[in-house]
Amino acid sequence: MSHSFLSPERDHLGQLDPSAARMDMQAVVEHSLQEILLVCAEACAARRSAPEGSAEWHKRTGEILACGKLTNILYHLQESLRAQESHHLCH
Repeated sequence: MSHSFLSPERDHLGQLDPSAARMDMQAVVEHSLQEILLVCAEACAARRSAPEGSAEWHKRTGEILACGKLTNILYHLQESLRAQESHHLCH
C-alpha cells in the first residue's frame, strides 16, 4: 500500500495509527512550506517589478509578510511534531 499525506495508514479496525498521523501531518506541513516558498518567490518578483509605493508594491509586500507569518507558524508546528516524535521514540 502506498503512503501519502492524503491517505493515512490505518490499523485492521480502521483506526488511524498515531505514528502515521504524525508522519502525515509532517508531510502536510512540509508540502505547505514548499507551496508558501513558491508563492513568496512570485510575490517578491512581482514586487521588484512594481513601482515602489504603488498599490501593487504594497499588495505584494503584504503577501510577502503573510508568507513569513505562515512560515513561522508552520515552523513551530513542525518543531512540535518533531518533539512529539522524539518523545514517542524514547518511550
